[in-house]
Order: sequence, then structure tokens, then C-alpha cells
Amino acid sequence: MGFQPTPLNVTTLLIIALGVLAGYMLSKRNFGSNVPLFFYLVVLAYGSYTDRSVNETVYGAGFIFALLLRFEFMNPPLMKFVMVLEIGALAAINVLFLNQIFIL
Repeated sequence: MGFQPTPLNVTTLLIIALGVLAGYMLSKRNFGSNVPLFFYLVVLAYGSYTDRSVNETVYGAGFIFALLLRFEFMNPPLMKFVMVLEIGALAAINVLFLNQIFIL
């Protein structure tokens, strides 16, 4: 397991940090925050400019869950379920990026 501090790897680490911040904001039930949507925008731009891409299904599901949480029109148990799915999608994208950074 090794880390090579290239500019691409450091940029990926910054995107992972943004994903962790988005998950933290969601866990504190701050659903009006735009941080998760900004994270998905950054991941989309990053994937289009580099060779590191994300699974489209995980990306699309996470983006839809972020939009659903942004507009609070659901009952509390359903919002909690969607929040867990959204945090799972954020974690899956972060794990994918970590696997691309660290040489296993």
C-alpha cells in the first residue's frame, strides 16, 4: 500500500475530504445545505477532465437522493432512509476514489 503525492492524487484527496464534509452535514440533518450537490458537481467535472471515473449508477442514485433531501417534502422515517442511502452513496464514491489513489 503506497501513496504517491502526485497532483492528481492530492486533488482526489481534496474531493474525498469534500465528500466527508457532505456526509457530516447530512448526518447532522442539515438537509438545506448545498454541499452534497456541490460534491456531485465536482465529481462530475473531475471525472470528465481526468481518467478517474465513477460508476454511473452510484453517481446517479446519489445525486437523485441529494435532490430528494434538498426538497424536504417527505415524512421523517422516509427522509431518514433516504439520508442513509445518500450517505452510503457518498461513502461508495469516496471508497472508489481511495482505491484509485492507494496502490493495493
